[in-house]
Amino acid sequence: MPKLPSIILLLLLAACGTGGPPVQTVKMPNGRALKVLNITRMSFSNDAPALMLNYQTDLKTSDRPALEREVEEIWTFFRTDVERAGLTRGIIRANEVPKGFILTTGTAFGFVYHRGPDGSWSRQ
Repeated sequence: MPKLPSIILLLLLAACGTGGPPVQTVKMPNGRALKVLNITRMSFSNDAPALMLNYQTDLKTSDRPALEREVEEIWTFFRTDVERAGLTRGIIRANEVPKGFILTTGTAFGFVYHRGPDGSWSRQ
């Protein structure tokens, strides 16, 4: 019969070794696969609410030019959801692929979009 600590260790490894949060792959109109972690409506005490898309990127968040190009491409797709929600702010948060086995770490970087009074969108 196996020792109890070994069983607990195996259960912990099985439960924690998934490599990060669940990812749902969504195909964008341009054919690109987008790995969505979640979409959340956020409220702020001193600003308008926003819809936030958390997604997993294969890029390093330190590679800002490449990350900005990727986020601009995603924004053309996500903007429709923000507008349908009747909001004037959208946030796209790029999350690197988590590293580690039991304890995972990762870096993220966010981009905020705002709809002006004239109806045009700009990144802040």
